[in-house]
Amino acid sequence: MSSRQSISEEVDALKAFLKKLDDEANDGAIVVVEGLRDERALRSLGFSGTLFLLCQGKGINHLLTVSPSFKKAIILTDLDRKGGILAARVVQTLQSKNIKVDLFFRKELKSIMRGKIRSIEDLKKFSDYF
Repeated sequence: MSSRQSISEEVDALKAFLKKLDDEANDGAIVVVEGLRDERALRSLGFSGTLFLLCQGKGINHLLTVSPSFKKAIILTDLDRKGGILAARVVQTLQSKNIKVDLFFRKELKSIMRGKIRSIEDLKKFSDYF
């Protein structure tokens, strides 16, 4: 497989991923990311749904007050070890209050990117394809 083909396949998979993420957000989910650069990267790819930025001073406690008005919280923290630890903490906290959480998209993105990105903000590398 040539490098061009693999980029094309990644971009197609990423476009499908973002459409599903947008559809979920439009259906009442909130997408939880770490910070402003993650938000900018997702917006640069056309994501228009509701985002919650964990590291903008409000944190998990504020998420607890906001998330009950959404169908579920989609956790999309960075794909590195630190992001995994943060995701686990968020999941545990939200589930303790019976708030539905979704880790599918984090796992799916990890699978699509196969280690090529470590953080959500790295997605901005693909904005030229969108």
